[in-house]
Amino acid sequence: MAKLMQPKSFLKSSEGSITSYDFKDIAGGEGYVTFYLMKDAAGYTLSSETLYSDVVSLKQAEPGAAPAAKQFDQTFTYTLNTNRVVNGSVIVTIMADSSFDSVCSIVNYFHVDFIRIRGGSETVIATGNTVTRTYDATPTNEFSNTIAIPVTNSVFVKGDKIGIRLQNWIYKTTGSTGIVLIIGFDPMNRTDIVNTQLTLTKSTVSIPFKIDN
Repeated sequence: MAKLMQPKSFLKSSEGSITSYDFKDIAGGEGYVTFYLMKDAAGYTLSSETLYSDVVSLKQAEPGAAPAAKQFDQTFTYTLNTNRVVNGSVIVTIMADSSFDSVCSIVNYFHVDFIRIRGGSETVIATGNTVTRTYDATPTNEFSNTIAIPVTNSVFVKGDKIGIRLQNWIYKTTGSTGIVLIIGFDPMNRTDIVNTQLTLTKSTVSIPFKIDN
């Protein structure tokens, strides 16, 4: 990735307001904005601020045996208040761990769709999978699952919802029982004291928006 600068704000004449970027790709001319996966009273969403989520993490059900099956399938979106163009790598990081009140292990990967919702119609712009990981029943199996999804000049208009569809594909190994996956959904990055396992719970989506020069 090109050299990154500290966060800066740029005045967009088309927006009439200040747009703040978390970091900038100098060579590509994109400003990255980081959104946080969370859950509120209405459901799953993306937040541009570090707010408290209704849940710190989500404990999944015990998966079945191989092959991997889809266990979680939710959209996380943010409504844009201006026209934007996405160009560059959308960087998604999902924090996850396994429960430790169990034996043996589970194997999973996350499938991510970068999406646009316009007028109730969902369009998949680009997709990708994280690496496949094996979680056992020890407290040290916390993983940061990160993927960069290339997107080229994708146009969003005011009122569009921008975001991701997140799927968890998972199975348990032979002889495993009681082991489940825990996924972090808290922008404030609180420790999961309910499931007593996940200490890093801030999952993010960093989106590269074109900067008007």
